[in-house]
Amino acid sequence: MPGTLTRQTFLIVDGLDECDRDTRKQLLHLLCQLGDASKLLLFSRYREDLANALEDAQSIEATENDIQEDIEHYIEGKLRLKQTGPRDLGEFVVVRNNSLLEEVFTALVKGSEGT
Repeated sequence: MPGTLTRQTFLIVDGLDECDRDTRKQLLHLLCQLGDASKLLLFSRYREDLANALEDAQSIEATENDIQEDIEHYIEGKLRLKQTGPRDLGEFVVVRNNSLLEEVFTALVKGSEGT
């Protein structure tokens, strides 16, 4: 129709690799039926069936090292914000022992296991 506005739909799906193979197949079939007005962003660990089904799609590979670096930057930033952030939001933490702060950082990074 002339003058009709179409709205794009953005859909983000994380953890496709956590579905069993049959569920992934059904979900991908449904996602492919959404049409051109939909933009998809899919996150998954490598699975051969997904790679084959999405071989024509644009993809970006992130290694475990990339993910680990991102996690470390995120945790470091959050810890820094907690030390310097606004006290009125209840988010402020005073740490006078840098070795304790380093220990907290190390424990959080280790606990993330790159995920």
